Amino acid sequence: MTDTVTVLRAGALAVVVALFGAGLVLMTREQFPFAGLSFLGASVLIYLRESRL
Repeated sequence: MTDTVTVLRAGALAVVVALFGAGLVLMTREQFPFAGLSFLGASVLIYLRESRL
């Protein structure tokens, strides 16, 4: 892998972790629609990371 791809994969992973964290915080605050969107976004980003990068 090239350095650019490695940086992109690491950046995508950081965003996924942030989205999961935001989803957990939103769930504890009972804002379930936004938490669901956060988890959905993290899932899509994981898919794109694994299939495209």
